[in-house]
Amino acid sequence: MNRTRKKWEDCKVFLMCTLLVLLLPFGFLFFFIPGKILNAIRMRQYRKRRETTRRQTPVSGEDFLRGCGISPDSPEAEVALDLRRKLAQAASAWCHKITAEEIAPDMTCGELVLGWSSYMYWHDGLESIGYEAVKRLGKGKIPEEVFPHLIRPEKKSRVTMRELFRNYLDVLMPYLGARFSSLYLWSDAWILSALLLQDRSPIPLGSVIFATDWLNHAIPTPYEVNHALTLLSANGFLTLDANRNLLLTDRAKVFKNDSFLKARHFNKIDVIHKELMLNPPLSCLSVNEFFTLDDIKHAREEFARERRSGGQS
Repeated sequence: MNRTRKKWEDCKVFLMCTLLVLLLPFGFLFFFIPGKILNAIRMRQYRKRRETTRRQTPVSGEDFLRGCGISPDSPEAEVALDLRRKLAQAASAWCHKITAEEIAPDMTCGELVLGWSSYMYWHDGLESIGYEAVKRLGKGKIPEEVFPHLIRPEKKSRVTMRELFRNYLDVLMPYLGARFSSLYLWSDAWILSALLLQDRSPIPLGSVIFATDWLNHAIPTPYEVNHALTLLSANGFLTLDANRNLLLTDRAKVFKNDSFLKARHFNKIDVIHKELMLNPPLSCLSVNEFFTLDDIKHAREEFARERRSGGQS
């Protein structure tokens, strides 16, 4: 009897292992097939909208600029139209044929990259259609550390061209030889949000960089830091002491309201950006160089050491 029971136990283990091996493919299909069905539905929706777009009258350059909120006389206008052409070339080469006139302000990134598959071109080193367009536009002027700040159309299918171009222009304009923009950029709101999170005064640069990383999972470039400090200091939101630490003024602390405190991480930046856009800034002729790349790296390292030693909670 005991011998029979032992054989049954051994057989039961074998049967369970066999069953598990047989069920593994079905488990894979259980997750794989629904994902493919959802992608097919999404692709069908994008294809329908693209067919509708093709039957529409092509959007002229001037109408495109106005639809994106860009003044035709601004220095951004020529860059935006050139970027539009490069984006059409990149999409035509890697996704589907499209002309620059077909790219409209309300077109979504999903419609732009219709037919894209990340598995198709990984061996060619192509990371993104947007990155490819920027490389053609910049011709070597755009540093590699800037690219993570750009929206990838393949990852943000619902973002419109209006939002995409605003993001690209905010990031790229300083590197394309354009004159200083005295308008508040999204990165200015990013820096100010990081400052408003601080409970200490004065605020060292390392603490600000740590907060920006927490908010957006990225480190601001020296230009973004200096642009923000130039505009924010010129408009009375902050000052710098003799040790180049930052001090917020009462005017800036007003932004630390319920909307800001209740918003989560990344959304805090959007709340501050909307508030800043309601307060037109004083014009500045150029960006002051408060901090260099080495200053930012040194401040990060010093602040990390301070946190490890228990100097900062």
